[in-house]
Amino acid sequence: MFKLPPKEQILENKWLKWIGPKLHHPEFWVWSRRNVATGVALGLFFGFMIPLGQIPLAVACGVMLRANLPVSAASTFVTNPFTFPPIYYAAYEVGSYVLRSEHAEGAYMTPAGAAGWLEWALGVGKPTFLGLAIFAITASSLSYFLVRTVWGFKTRLQWINRSKKRLAKAKKV
Repeated sequence: MFKLPPKEQILENKWLKWIGPKLHHPEFWVWSRRNVATGVALGLFFGFMIPLGQIPLAVACGVMLRANLPVSAASTFVTNPFTFPPIYYAAYEVGSYVLRSEHAEGAYMTPAGAAGWLEWALGVGKPTFLGLAIFAITASSLSYFLVRTVWGFKTRLQWINRSKKRLAKAKKV
């Protein structure tokens, strides 16, 4: 299971110091339904859309939207060295399908020379970017509503169980 670093270690991170005192505000560390759902959505969005610098962007947007910052940072790890190749391949396939384009010639092979690289990147980049945008928007939207729904359902079940216990205790007396 993924374990988040302690709050103090995150606050002392040199890449997050630019946010300054805002990072110390308690609302960014609260485990509420809204904060966590927003954090997951932001992390997944930037995890899919941005190949580098995902965490600082997710945290910066988390500050603006008052999300749970550790969850925002951790959710960006949806893309990691193990998931990166299949996600980008799937994004290319989805983008190609949506654009109704044929696979770029030699799309799976790297070209030689600077001109070849540029032509290859332009041919593969457009469908890949579109596929990643689709993944980012879909994953962040679904995760937001899924976290809110599951959390709310769990909370309602806890209330029902507490009510049943109180009723059973009252009947005994």
